[in-house]
Amino acid sequence: RGAMGVMVGGGPWTAPAPAGGVVPVVIEVSDAIEALQRFAAAVRRAGSTTVVAITGSAGKTTTKETIAALLSGSFRVVKNEGNLNNHIGLPLSLLRLREAPDVAVMELGMNHAGEISALVAIADPDVRVWTNVGDAHLGFFSSSDALADAKAEILERAEPRDLLVCNADDPLVMARAGRFTGRVATFGCADVATIRAHGVEDLGVSGVRARMATPAGTLVWEVRTVNHRYLEVGLRLPDDFRAIDGEARAVIAAQVRRGKLDATLQFRSAAPAGAGMEVDEALLETLVERTREDRKSTRLNSSHVALSRMPSSA
Repeated sequence: RGAMGVMVGGGPWTAPAPAGGVVPVVIEVSDAIEALQRFAAAVRRAGSTTVVAITGSAGKTTTKETIAALLSGSFRVVKNEGNLNNHIGLPLSLLRLREAPDVAVMELGMNHAGEISALVAIADPDVRVWTNVGDAHLGFFSSSDALADAKAEILERAEPRDLLVCNADDPLVMARAGRFTGRVATFGCADVATIRAHGVEDLGVSGVRARMATPAGTLVWEVRTVNHRYLEVGLRLPDDFRAIDGEARAVIAAQVRRGKLDATLQFRSAAPAGAGMEVDEALLETLVERTREDRKSTRLNSSHVALSRMPSSA
């Protein structure tokens, strides 16, 4: 059908003659990319969507897809598709916030210092997830420390209620996490991790099994491959375990109250099909408080962040 209008930059521009009686809309700006970014930032700040931003050297897309898949069972979720994670793709993705979703899960990509900083300024995330620092894009930096400093731009512009979820097993991440001015939850195998994996069993091509120590208790988490291509996630819970810390690489489980919406989250798990798993709201509120009241028309009354360690993928 073609475009109904265009935004152009770089000086005067002459619109084509109307076709079929339709006059195209032409918006002239000095810099089209900057205008797109400012438009996206305005859309983001005008809405009540909770924004989750993800960065890391490896596993960003897997993390994004897992978070979005889990949350979509209970909330209206949007995410950036494909590789729309840069200075053009992220703003385009954020324009979907005009649909008023509950949660937006956004991957932030980078090649050079300063790029994550610019994306954070546009997305203004409520939750930031930092998976790791690896060798990806190291060719653009003088050292791993320089790369980690660039990734650490995810920590910028935080408010006290914002949340950072990061990898306790990555020393480059943890050396910088203390700069975050909001709250911090960690995941990994390290004893200090908020969500700690132990008793990890490598099942070969079939997947991995581990026990997860959480502030609410311990559960068994299994990730199995289906036809060696797809992941199927299962939880086995003790009878007295009431609070869920569901996690697969990076999983954010949020409980949003609207009216009489009950406090259950649906998981594809070892439980009977359709079974709900009750969420301990007191625990959730200790990890994630309500998001910014000054701009949220729909309040996030309680939410929970939980992550686990799995083999990396590019």
